[in-house]
Amino acid sequence: MSTGSLYRSMSRGSMSTGSLGAVKGGGRMFAEDPFKHYTEQEVIAEGRERLMANKQRRRMKQLLNAASDDGATVLTKDLLLAAKLANMQIPDALIADTPFASGYDSVGVPTKIAWKPFYGSLPPPMIRGPGSFGTLPPLRKDRVVQHVEQRAVKKVEVSERMASSEEVAYWFAIIQNKMKDRFSEVRKAFRSLDADASGQLDPDEFKRMLEMFNLEKVPDLIISTIYKLTDFDGNGTISYAEFARLLTTDNVNDMKKTVSALDDSAMAAKAARVMAQGSTNVDKELGYNTKLRKTGPGLAKMRRFHATLRDILMAEFGEGEKGMKACYKMMDADGSGLVRRAEMRTFMKKFSKATPDNVISGIIDYVDTDGDSKTLSLAEWLKMMSADFLN
Repeated sequence: MSTGSLYRSMSRGSMSTGSLGAVKGGGRMFAEDPFKHYTEQEVIAEGRERLMANKQRRRMKQLLNAASDDGATVLTKDLLLAAKLANMQIPDALIADTPFASGYDSVGVPTKIAWKPFYGSLPPPMIRGPGSFGTLPPLRKDRVVQHVEQRAVKKVEVSERMASSEEVAYWFAIIQNKMKDRFSEVRKAFRSLDADASGQLDPDEFKRMLEMFNLEKVPDLIISTIYKLTDFDGNGTISYAEFARLLTTDNVNDMKKTVSALDDSAMAAKAARVMAQGSTNVDKELGYNTKLRKTGPGLAKMRRFHATLRDILMAEFGEGEKGMKACYKMMDADGSGLVRRAEMRTFMKKFSKATPDNVISGIIDYVDTDGDSKTLSLAEWLKMMSADFLN
């Protein structure tokens, strides 16, 4: 109920305004704001009480009209019964002293009352005033905020925990089998989940797998753990390459336990441990590509770039060698049979403007097999893009 509606409702009929002062404007505006010291909850509570009172009055009017034989008067006992049925409290003195009585018994008690003027004289409920409602429940909008905050806290708590490997393996086998039965190609499965066509799956999109196969009973902790294991580079989203690895893996719990899954900081820490043990060949112990140290951007960034390239390839040119060759041909703008760094940079600007030059240079150098680290041959391109993950 709006404040204006409350003003009009409270100003109808005879009503004591107390400290509110004189009523102005033909009885439709108070001299001062009657809700000046109310809280928002109290204003709403006052409005609800007035709405309930109006509902009770309408009910009583219907009952009195039905109880009247002549349409003008009702028996006092019928008036009291109508008030009771309408859940309205009418003081005995209001009936005993009413000027609308049309019949009396031997002791002067009204036996018949003109119900229309009597009904019109009934005052609306008094304003309770600020501070008189006690403890009120929170507003709906506040309850929604509290609920959202509670869900967010719960989500954080769940995201910080990991489920047991046995539970993960059990539920993942069910999800993986259903996904393989439903989709013949990984690309189609990925696109069906990628609702915003961003090329990356966020946690909500990833969880659509459960809705797709009526697996809502899968615990949140399980799906959160699988999401973490799938997010190979730890950037918070799942690329097509990461998703493909998930659907084709034999052991979901081991996806992040290989040397190739380590990020640069973890690799450095492991290298320090290997050196402390007295190893004479750290690179061999770690399976570490020596070219990585001179490329600059780091393995994690090049993995993300590789995933982006694969996403573009799948979306624009399709799967298979035919799509790879078509993509390579578009990059090779001068038709030389080799893709230079500048050509790859020009190609990438059409799809992703946020790719640093050192990442483009780095990945060409990283996958170089013919000794020409300035260009990318078709053979090198096919080998790189055939891999689900940059090792």
